[in-house]
Amino acid sequence: MRKHHFYKGRALDQELRFIYQDKKGKLPDMSHLEHEYHRRTTRLLFGIILFLATVITASWLGFFFFGTQGKGGGEITLSLDGPQEVVSGVPQEVIITYKNSDRKPLAFGALRLRLPDNILLKEASPKPENGRLEWNFGTIPARSSGELRLRLIPYGFVDDTLELQSIFSYKPADFNAEFKTSKTHTFTIRAHGVHILLSGPASTVPGEELEIRGEIKNETDETFDNVQATLTPPSTFILDDTDPKVDKGVWALQTLLPGEKKEIKFKGTFLSSAQGAQDLVIEVSKTEGTARLYPLGKEQQTIEVKGSDLQLDLFINNNPEIKWLRLGDTFRLALKLQNRASEPISGLHLTIPVTSDLIDWKNANAHEGIIAGSTITFPAVDEITLNPGQSTELSATLPLMKSAPLHASPFIELEAQALYKDGSIRTPKFKLTIVSDLTLASEARYFSATGTPQGSGPLPPKVGQETKFTVRFKIKNTFHDLSEIAVIANLPEGVKWSGAQLAQEGKLSFNESAREVRWDVPRMPITTPELSAEFSVIAKPKEDDRGKLLLLLGVSRAQATDTIMQTVFSTDAPSLSSSLEADPFGRGKGVVQ
Repeated sequence: MRKHHFYKGRALDQELRFIYQDKKGKLPDMSHLEHEYHRRTTRLLFGIILFLATVITASWLGFFFFGTQGKGGGEITLSLDGPQEVVSGVPQEVIITYKNSDRKPLAFGALRLRLPDNILLKEASPKPENGRLEWNFGTIPARSSGELRLRLIPYGFVDDTLELQSIFSYKPADFNAEFKTSKTHTFTIRAHGVHILLSGPASTVPGEELEIRGEIKNETDETFDNVQATLTPPSTFILDDTDPKVDKGVWALQTLLPGEKKEIKFKGTFLSSAQGAQDLVIEVSKTEGTARLYPLGKEQQTIEVKGSDLQLDLFINNNPEIKWLRLGDTFRLALKLQNRASEPISGLHLTIPVTSDLIDWKNANAHEGIIAGSTITFPAVDEITLNPGQSTELSATLPLMKSAPLHASPFIELEAQALYKDGSIRTPKFKLTIVSDLTLASEARYFSATGTPQGSGPLPPKVGQETKFTVRFKIKNTFHDLSEIAVIANLPEGVKWSGAQLAQEGKLSFNESAREVRWDVPRMPITTPELSAEFSVIAKPKEDDRGKLLLLLGVSRAQATDTIMQTVFSTDAPSLSSSLEADPFGRGKGVVQ
């Protein structure tokens, strides 16, 4: 057995020797062969690592070298030189200097200037291109520099800050990329160009007339053109009079020469709702080429308003934000009074003077008061006394004419005034626009005017069965031409649009997702006093509808633009049901069976 293995091992040894021996019959040193393999692997790995390190190092060097150039370091140095604290309206000089600090030229360089609204550019050397705040300097040699001189006028109120920014774009001659650098300069307004001195009472009470005087002086060596002064009062202040006479508290002062003074005056009163410190602000500004205002100065007069013992409020149609009324409407005035004092207020009389050409005074009603001419007075006899904490309400109803006289003013102006033993107070003045007399009517029918069926299906409606009804819109208008008329209503759930439609003018449509019926009419001149449109709807009652009327259409609204008054207004029509009130043949047959 051993002999067998001996001879087998010897044969294997001879085979291996035959494979590994060289030409001279020598065998390699197997103890060193494995070590040689590891040395080659190590050298290969080390070479790869060295290569990657070289690439990464070159990338970072390129990033730092070229990346810093885009931030203004290494190639372009940009600086802005100018004052930081300025006077509003006085010109200032700012010098922008750029320098190519590199040893190589720049292929091009360009500068763009960003100015806030309250800085005006009056002069620039060199001048900008194409009227825009941009300058193209072309090729910039190595180690060279240039400058841009600007004459700027900053405007603002004290402590305002204004930032101008310069952005320099450039491209190195030996690098195919564009870079940018920027600098910012800040002006701080430390003084107004115009000094405003206001004088008036330190305190007042509601209803007491007060006078404020203003002196406006140009404190600079500059001449200011197109100057105006604007009064901004609190909402509780009523401007009564101005000197010089102006509209809405805006004085056109025209030109203010260096050191020149101009004066303004105004009178007014505070409403009963005014209480505590109230600021009256005067701003002086100028226009420069456009309608934009550039501020030169501001001042305010603070007046302490002692709370009124009597609170007085005037409401029109119970809507504090009302702006318009339709010709032919009737509107309601409501005067609400309350004694806020600890003592009774006696000897109280109230008046409401009304200015309008369109009120039907013959049918007006002052209820607890009297009407004399165009003035409403409360009470009709005697006087009103209010105990501490007591409040009361007085009212009047005023109808507008159905048609307007020739050359009638389309406005109504009114206010209320209360006189009593300890003083007087007033409400704000209302100015309402009278718009055209547009009316909207809607109706649902089953039969025509002659009794011929227009609809189909059972009437009275029956559960589970479809009944078709006809719906009609009708608009009327006679006072002013209208445009952009839109009549809108919603179909309730369970009612379908049938698709049948007819409109005298415009377009009738249905939005399925919004369930909205819409009739658009581009124009309606007064030569076309009436227009109509009609469509069909289908109702299929459910068991829950048995014994009830069906809702066929929601509230309808007609909105239009009065082309004379340039006012958008609207009017409504009530919802429609299967009661068919406008259909004499179908009326009373709408209850579901």
